[in-house]
Amino acid sequence: MKRIISAFSAFMLTVFFMLAAGDYAMGQSACVKNTIEAHNNNKQVYEKYLSQLTAIHIICGDANGGGHKKQFPGTWSIEEILDFIVDTVKYKSHYRKPHLKSPDTKDVIMYYDSLPGTYNNLMIVLEKYKDHIITAYPFESKKK
Repeated sequence: MKRIISAFSAFMLTVFFMLAAGDYAMGQSACVKNTIEAHNNNKQVYEKYLSQLTAIHIICGDANGGGHKKQFPGTWSIEEILDFIVDTVKYKSHYRKPHLKSPDTKDVIMYYDSLPGTYNNLMIVLEKYKDHIITAYPFESKKK
């Protein structure tokens, strides 16, 4: 219950921050609205792996960072991005180094070897011993 209240409080603070930030907030509000809509379209599939707040963090950004939509292939919709992230965790077919532990957070880290149509890889950070996504973001591959 504490986690739900904490997540809701974080969401409300994020929304308040966005609304207080003027024109930037208007763009962010649209991003948040579109991300919530995409998440709700596949809620039954995403529910186990990806919370709505995490989807907003990955796509739009929040006080902790995120906002990685522009790093994904430009032709991908929000829904395609979320599908790719969730499918990578759900089917475990794209793991290059599954369950590599982060020395700092002790969370489980994995990444997809080359994001289609780019020179990027996809890093996915999961909760330890679970398939619940904490964050996901593309990063540039050293090989080109």
